[in-house]
Amino acid sequence: MKPADLLFEKLIVKSDVSGDELIGCSEKRRSLFNNLYFKNDFYQLGKTYYDAYVSMLPRLQTAILKHQPLFQWENTGSSSWLFEKLHLENLLMREAWNKALIETDLKQKRNLFRESVAYGLTALDTLGTYHWEDVSLTSTPFMQDRYYLYHVCKAASQCYKTMNEFSVENRSETNAKCISMAFEYMDIALNVWKSDHYDKEEWTNLKALHLLEMAKKLSDDQCGERCALLKDIVEEKSIPGNVLSEYKIWKQQNEQVYYQKEETNQTITYSPLIDLFQNLQSLVEGI
Repeated sequence: MKPADLLFEKLIVKSDVSGDELIGCSEKRRSLFNNLYFKNDFYQLGKTYYDAYVSMLPRLQTAILKHQPLFQWENTGSSSWLFEKLHLENLLMREAWNKALIETDLKQKRNLFRESVAYGLTALDTLGTYHWEDVSLTSTPFMQDRYYLYHVCKAASQCYKTMNEFSVENRSETNAKCISMAFEYMDIALNVWKSDHYDKEEWTNLKALHLLEMAKKLSDDQCGERCALLKDIVEEKSIPGNVLSEYKIWKQQNEQVYYQKEETNQTITYSPLIDLFQNLQSLVEGI
């Protein structure tokens, strides 16, 4: 992506936006695109430009222009003000995710995943108000609500997974609710958009952890059911080590002490989708 040369102060003839504000926004945009072009860290610059642009947007939409702007992103372009906003939200959603993946501090990692969710939800709102018809853009991923839903649910899943990791690290105990939510959001992500190897492997890992929590809630007298819950998932190569080790212990106990059939009527139960989607708003409150 080449550095941008769009200058708001040269574009606007008359508006409620001050000249200094227009110049400042142009400079923030230039800094962002320069860092994108030279592959430098751009997340904070992106957030700064986004905040400045969004604060001007209602006034820009009623401004008198010398000519229509041309916003260019990833070999696509449009003169719609919302095109710029939507691409910024997409950019920040993905970059928050990327930064979260490499973050080692669990609190900061969780917050970055929450920011990814927040930008994705805002992008969905923006898309809902985007009425600028352009047939060359309608089939692109960034114009699809399922694309943002995929990223939102994927980030929410990792946010809850990180909360569980924090519980393990600081309290030496798992958080069954967080594991359940992590699995359910990953399950949605896997089914609404094109998935990759990471998604499928992560779904399997989270399912294994969720089944383990279900098995732990059973009593020792239900050892056969414990084994039944896990016997299929332990055949997967990528499951967490603690799932396999617990299964082996229960398997040995059942064979040597309880002698129960490895069968169960228990299955994973899923939350209503409306509850999961409403919960996303609670997840990002305070950001």
